[in-house]
Amino acid sequence: MSHNIDLNAAVSEGIIDPDQAAALATFSNSGVIQTVADVNAAAIDREPFRLIGGFNDIFVTIGIVLLLTGAAVTMHAIYDGPNLYKFAGMGVLIWLLAEYISRVKHMKLPSTVLALGFLFCVNAILQIWLDGQYNFAEPDNVLSALVLLDQGQSAGLITFSTNLGIAVLYFWRFRVPVEAAIMAVAATGLVTVGASELFMDEVARGQVKISDLSDMIMLMEKLLVLPLICGLLIFATGIYLDFRDRNRLSTMSDSAFWLHLISAPMIIHPLFILSSGAEIGVLAIEPELLASVGLALIMTIVVLISLAIDRRALLIPTLAYLTGLGVYWIFETGANTSGIPPFALILLAAGILVIIFGVGWQRIRAATILKILPASWVAALPPVRI
Repeated sequence: MSHNIDLNAAVSEGIIDPDQAAALATFSNSGVIQTVADVNAAAIDREPFRLIGGFNDIFVTIGIVLLLTGAAVTMHAIYDGPNLYKFAGMGVLIWLLAEYISRVKHMKLPSTVLALGFLFCVNAILQIWLDGQYNFAEPDNVLSALVLLDQGQSAGLITFSTNLGIAVLYFWRFRVPVEAAIMAVAATGLVTVGASELFMDEVARGQVKISDLSDMIMLMEKLLVLPLICGLLIFATGIYLDFRDRNRLSTMSDSAFWLHLISAPMIIHPLFILSSGAEIGVLAIEPELLASVGLALIMTIVVLISLAIDRRALLIPTLAYLTGLGVYWIFETGANTSGIPPFALILLAAGILVIIFGVGWQRIRAATILKILPASWVAALPPVRI
């Protein structure tokens, strides 16, 4: 007699811990004990990404989109009141759907769509309210521009605070992993807006002088430290959640995935800009030799960290800079003599790197972290599966 046991549910309910669930799946040699493809996926060298549990998730998601679209059109047709109430009504409908689809059925993709839809309704309501509170008309002079900037900062603080609070509430109620990323972005926005407000106060008091555009660009570069620090904190939180769920079986690792995805550009972009000396708003980054060595060192460290924690998210912006910067330099002369456009060679090199890392990820992990890290560290990291 065959029984299908959902180990993920058992882990979520605290009946067993992730390590016990992994052990049960490993010792199951007859298919009697099964997860919902999660442990099996990890065992064959695929980073678990449980956004879609099956085609039924896609099917239900299509139904949700059709229902919400129909409800929005119907409400607009039969109710001629303020848009604020229309968005509020849609938000209530989404919440009620989430009570069953997210809280009872635990459907991944539909829950994510509902979470993002609810966030959209909240921000639409917030935007309507802010438009009524502040005058965001185009400024006529410098004084009105400063007033508008002050209002924009206040509106930013209200917006990010509201988004953070809503994300915390929604995650507490429905445990939708994408809310972790929303919380991280909202918190970063709060810190950035708050710091920019302090910075503008210093400008207004004359403590910081801005004589021309170059001074503003230099000060903007200094503000890159803020998203870098926030990105590192978000990344550290993701690592903490990963260490709590080494075998990637619970919602913690799903939340960690979104945190790593959000933190990656927040870390890599400021590091590359600050280390290369490139100006804000300039697409081309052309550092000197010393900066180039620093960029290569950053790339190496990021790759090693990604291999150690078994997360590919950090490699996405790193490969983007690598192909846009280092590979262009490497192949520029060859492209000029061969007639092949540098952009084509960049794509070729990037494709080769992605395929190498994608196909041989666990073998590369085994060849690096097992040899360079102490055994005690390796034991705390996600297991290497060859």
